[in-house]
Amino acid sequence: MAGQPSFRNASVDSRNSWAKLYALEVERAPDAPVFGQIYQQLRSAILSGALRPATRLPSTRELAAQLRVSRSAVVAAFQQLLAEGYAFGKKGAGTYTAPDLPEPFATLHGRKKRTTLAGKTAASVQGLGGFIDVTAQSDERPFNLGRTLLDARTVELWRKLSARTLWSFGRYHLGYGDPHGMLELRKCVCDYLQAARGVRCEPEQVVITAGTQQAIDIICQAVAASFMEEGHFASHIRRMRELYRKQRDALVAARRRRLGEHLTVDPPDQGMHLVAYMRRGKSDAAIERAGREHGVIVRAMSRLYVEAPAQPALLLGFSGYPHQIIAPAVARLARAFER
Repeated sequence: MAGQPSFRNASVDSRNSWAKLYALEVERAPDAPVFGQIYQQLRSAILSGALRPATRLPSTRELAAQLRVSRSAVVAAFQQLLAEGYAFGKKGAGTYTAPDLPEPFATLHGRKKRTTLAGKTAASVQGLGGFIDVTAQSDERPFNLGRTLLDARTVELWRKLSARTLWSFGRYHLGYGDPHGMLELRKCVCDYLQAARGVRCEPEQVVITAGTQQAIDIICQAVAASFMEEGHFASHIRRMRELYRKQRDALVAARRRRLGEHLTVDPPDQGMHLVAYMRRGKSDAAIERAGREHGVIVRAMSRLYVEAPAQPALLLGFSGYPHQIIAPAVARLARAFER
């Protein structure tokens, strides 16, 4: 499966990276939980590249003995890494750092930024009139963009929290609220950003917006706060990453079987869509139009180029569709190439 590590090389990576773990230090302080210290240091080592992708971590028992802490603290730290997608477990083979994390920040930060000319950009924008609105959420045809699936567990949790929140409504909730958003939710956002992304911020720096749905803003803010406070959000993110990975793999496999001679794909490590590049000089705009006639929504990428020569490609969303319908949808897309 795409994105999975090679376990033959894992032991070598482990030996090369375990030395980094000996730099871990734990302080006994009332305001710094032991498991949180372990989690933060492991997370930092993963993001910085000190622990390489797909590296086998020591067992919780070994790391607890090394740091002279309770095993439960190490288990809690590992569980947090798993929930946030920084690591994954392989039955009978241990725990590994995620193979599909983005490049370290220092690498990205050092890249030279591209510059574009305002005149060329403005001219290109004028040429976007031929775009088909493929992001319309009312169109449920396969490969439309911006769509997601919710697992039954998340839906049931949200339903229960919504009912509980409505039951506890009082006069306070029906008055004028803080224009920055519900304080409890802003605190939860700060806590999540600190744990998941290492971002330090205060509730006063966070603004919650609800777009045009201000009428349900009060309920949604309160439910979202409970959803995050009770730990459901981290679990939801982990389940969605696993689900999207299966959908991505189903699309890549179906493309290889039915469209291998027409499209080439570099499967993304994460995300909700992929780019398939055209072969044999076909027009991506023509395939976009033909695809709609066959019941699939794809987006031509050639219109998006500003400076570089346009390279025909199709943008396909995969996150909002059960993997069982992806193969039949690719078969319909294949018929668009036969015209």
